[in-house]
Amino acid sequence: MSTQEERRRRREAKANARLEQGSQDDQENKMQEQDPEARKVLRSKYRELKQSIAEDDEELGRLDSNRFHELVDKMDDLSKEVMKPREQIADAEAVANLASKLLGNVRGMIRRSGTSPSAFVTAILAKFGNRTAVDGEVVEVQWGELGLEAIGFMREAPGVCTMLGPMDIEPKVRQAQAPRAKRARPTETARAEEVRDQGEAAAKSETDANMEIMFNILRRHRPARLDALVLNRHSFSQTVENIFSLSFLVKDGRAAITYDSDGTHLVAPKNAPSVDARQSGQVSNTQFVFRYDFNCWKVSISVFGVHVSFTRH
Repeated sequence: MSTQEERRRRREAKANARLEQGSQDDQENKMQEQDPEARKVLRSKYRELKQSIAEDDEELGRLDSNRFHELVDKMDDLSKEVMKPREQIADAEAVANLASKLLGNVRGMIRRSGTSPSAFVTAILAKFGNRTAVDGEVVEVQWGELGLEAIGFMREAPGVCTMLGPMDIEPKVRQAQAPRAKRARPTETARAEEVRDQGEAAAKSETDANMEIMFNILRRHRPARLDALVLNRHSFSQTVENIFSLSFLVKDGRAAITYDSDGTHLVAPKNAPSVDARQSGQVSNTQFVFRYDFNCWKVSISVFGVHVSFTRH
């Protein structure tokens, strides 16, 4: 870009900035110089406009009425004289009242199943009808202008539906289906043999074996410390399995967890309650859920120290 072109653009930018500043200054001067009496007259005109909007409810609801356009034009003329916030509030209230009144009329027409056919035809003839110069009768309707007016509300262009393709196509003959051969009914009834999951049975037997081992340990060392019973310092998975086996013993009532005066948790064996005692409600089990992950296992090793463990390694 040449130097002269840059200077010319800078001069134009400065001139535009001065014009904008001048228009803002003129606007501020008009706001300061506006006569209080003129503002009072302007507010009274807005009150009359609001009253007209409230009284012309029926006139605004008619399709052949130009009252809405008249009120809008009057509102535009009054808004040109608005300079102060008080008059701006009156202008906004007038716009809101007119919009609310128009919306109420539209909703009322919808509730009344819309416009009647006679009113619709009358409105079309009034706006798009060519009238004679002598008696003013409608001789034709300007369909082109009506289509241009309504094209904004249509999603598809109107057209003529035609059928494509030759007319001498013969229908296809359906082939006769061959009869199906009858199936012989079975003479003997058979029942499938129930197959159990070997993995589930093996896991259940292993859990029962671990429970028996732990119960025998409790019988030999009663009471036993909880950490010495379940904690395996060389295997996190074995520790979790020991806790799992102990939970079943407590659930079945074959072991009880208590604590001494020092707060050390102790586990002792006990006789499981009978079925009658459980059903009668004399004995009730109390269970709880606690979190135990790898970090808890590492903390348990450092907290409880090294001592004899009853569990197998």
